[in-house]
Amino acid sequence: MSMTYADLKTNIADVTENTFSDFQLNLFITQAEQAIYIAIDLPASTFTDSATTLTIGSATFAVPSGYLSTVSLAVKSAAGIVTYLLQKDNSFLLEAYPDTTSTAVPTHYAQYGESTYGGPANTLFLTVAPTPDAAYATIHTYKAYPASITSGGETGTTWLSTNFDSVLLNGALVEAARFMKAEPDIVAMYNQQFVTSLKLLGSLGARTFKDAYRTPTGAAPVGVA
Repeated sequence: MSMTYADLKTNIADVTENTFSDFQLNLFITQAEQAIYIAIDLPASTFTDSATTLTIGSATFAVPSGYLSTVSLAVKSAAGIVTYLLQKDNSFLLEAYPDTTSTAVPTHYAQYGESTYGGPANTLFLTVAPTPDAAYATIHTYKAYPASITSGGETGTTWLSTNFDSVLLNGALVEAARFMKAEPDIVAMYNQQFVTSLKLLGSLGARTFKDAYRTPTGAAPVGVA
């Protein structure tokens, strides 16, 4: 059963038998959405960016808006050769590729944050190694928060509210109960309902965030024509 934004607000107020402002309701809902998308790996939170091109001689590029984590990263040459990169720690890239002026087809990547390597504050970005020797197109599959149901108007819906509305409602009820400073047993009841909903949602095929294109240990990334 699909639940609209207006339905969700009404249900929160009815179940808690309380009146909230839209600001408060939006806070409960967005906090619940974030908890759900962090706990469960859902198709609705997976995106692919193919619009970014690496710059010759530059090892870093900014991540998309709303970025949470990388699922996979590949580079595509002008000849159409696609090479999936292995994710490594920052320290590995610094030790394995100390000379950033040496260029080649990138084979590894890592995530950096804020002002590392001169990036702007409060900004995440990825770095690749070796430093690109050509303007490779990127194929970046990543996790991000989908648009909130609070941003779609009174009749707006989302993948969650259409396919599994109970988990969204139960998550918002937990936040509302905490806001109301409800009795511990009431908070615990809502939280248990939320946990049960999460488990059911997880049975749809959720999995732990990971790089889906890792090559076997010791093997080199494979170029695919």
